[in-house]
Amino acid sequence: MASTVFQTTPGTPFRWQINLDLVRDDRIEMTHAARGGSAMARTMLMRFIRRASMFAHQSMGTPVKTHEKNYMLWDAGMGAMVSPRFPDKQTPAIVERRLDDWFARTDWLSLLDDNDSYALMASLSTIPGLGCTKATFMVACLGYADAPCIDVHMARLTGRKSVPSQPHLYRKMVRELDWVTVTQWTAYMLAPTIYTTTQHDCYFETQLGCRAVVAA
Repeated sequence: MASTVFQTTPGTPFRWQINLDLVRDDRIEMTHAARGGSAMARTMLMRFIRRASMFAHQSMGTPVKTHEKNYMLWDAGMGAMVSPRFPDKQTPAIVERRLDDWFARTDWLSLLDDNDSYALMASLSTIPGLGCTKATFMVACLGYADAPCIDVHMARLTGRKSVPSQPHLYRKMVRELDWVTVTQWTAYMLAPTIYTTTQHDCYFETQLGCRAVVAA
């Protein structure tokens, strides 16, 4: 079955908004099942998180077409990548090993069992090479509504000269801006000169399968 085709018309949400809600619902359902003792749900949730992690890592300083292509190569099980800008941060084997270390040293299920993403973002930001901005993007890709990814481009749009590197300072900036995930993603959609207007269909298709809402 093919993924749903969705055309954006005035007054309707972007398709990524619908997809993020679906991802959120799946995350919550799997988390509750895993905390209830389901080994299958735990395995599925870890894979869910791995996809969000790889998608966030591949976005680092990388044009969106290359970012998404590298992600799809990884998801398809192919080892080659297209010109990773930061091999020490984006090489799949390194990304996966660091995430495995994070799984091993944290009570990650408890971190997910909350609609406030701050504790999860703060914990993920301790993964070497990830940082607050991309940890927040990773959290947003898991469907959290309070996770706007304020990178250097977004900082310029908001008049900020830099992006804080400490989780509590990052969250303070987000609260001062009064932004949520939808605010920031929409800002990118409305600023095509800064960022290609992508809605990350490829990511949502890997997470949601035929339920993903994609472009025609």
